Amino acid sequence: MLIAVLGPDGSGKTTLAKSLAENNDQIDYVYLGHNLEQRVYSIGDKFIKSSWSMNWYIKPFRRFLITFNDWFEYMNSRGSVRVSDRYIIDALIGTRLYKKKMRYYYSFILKFFPKPDLVILLDGDGEKIWQRKKELTPDMINKYIANYKDYLKKHGVKFRTINTIENTLEKSNEIALDYILEG
Repeated sequence: MLIAVLGPDGSGKTTLAKSLAENNDQIDYVYLGHNLEQRVYSIGDKFIKSSWSMNWYIKPFRRFLITFNDWFEYMNSRGSVRVSDRYIIDALIGTRLYKKKMRYYYSFILKFFPKPDLVILLDGDGEKIWQRKKELTPDMINKYIANYKDYLKKHGVKFRTINTIENTLEKSNEIALDYILEG
């Protein structure tokens, strides 16, 4: 079972995902974002992180390897319970909001990519989330949350929302574990 924790920057994805894994022996943590410092790729890690792989003519192959690693992690979650901090859906939403050309790649890939078994979507007041990190504007935070919800509903992905502003980490853990047990 793969549980993906999604939400805008500053909503508490990493904190919740790591806490779930640390507080439950049956849940493993995996980071499926594109932050090279946080990620360990099963296949091609040194190549993906090398400066050589950033050349424009190599980037498509690098992107393919990253996507293949995400798929590999998803397949390894069969028979166990993994909570992922981010998922490929994050990349699609971000590229759509910023109108980047890669949105076409992610739209195509997600047609064939397995859906997470459950998405825990972190939401809350954009202004309050902005106060945590000040990376995205409150307006962009609200757009991210709305786009996540639209995508998940449209594609039939099972999801539950947790308002991380109103709930403490302990309460969020409790809510998330309830969702995992029902799913």
